[in-house]
Amino acid sequence: MLHDTLSAQQLFEKCASRQDRAAWDEFIKRYHRAITGAVIKLAARFGPLNKDDLDELVQEVYARLCLENCRALRGFVARDQDSEFGYLRVLAMNVASDWYRHRNAETRGAKITVPIDELTVANNDASSTDMDRQVLLQQIDAALSDLADDRDQMIFWLYYRVG
Repeated sequence: MLHDTLSAQQLFEKCASRQDRAAWDEFIKRYHRAITGAVIKLAARFGPLNKDDLDELVQEVYARLCLENCRALRGFVARDQDSEFGYLRVLAMNVASDWYRHRNAETRGAKITVPIDELTVANNDASSTDMDRQVLLQQIDAALSDLADDRDQMIFWLYYRVG
């Protein structure tokens, strides 16, 4: 089947089915430039963007398209001719914006670190201090479970326990 004759809606549906490699090749051929351009446009607001970060951001856009059984592709409804370009640009800019927001949050958070070992409870009883420390570590772990994914939790604990 020739995918270059498919409408945007049909191509998005074919790609969402994940069974047609040629459909994804056509998707990349049609829309890669628009996705990359949107990422570069948003990145210009935040300063220079190196090639590695650009590649990472574009990959993030494709990952977002495939997330949750290609929900973003399945959710597209063509309103008029070339509306898919606007849809993909907005998606790409949202991904890039999230990426920058996350990166900036990490930068700000990295400046304020307090080793867990320095946190002490104002109590002279050693057994009570140990128990309070265990409760504190459990509370930190519970908070991390709510705020971070498994990978980030592991990094946090490795940093604070191992250095």
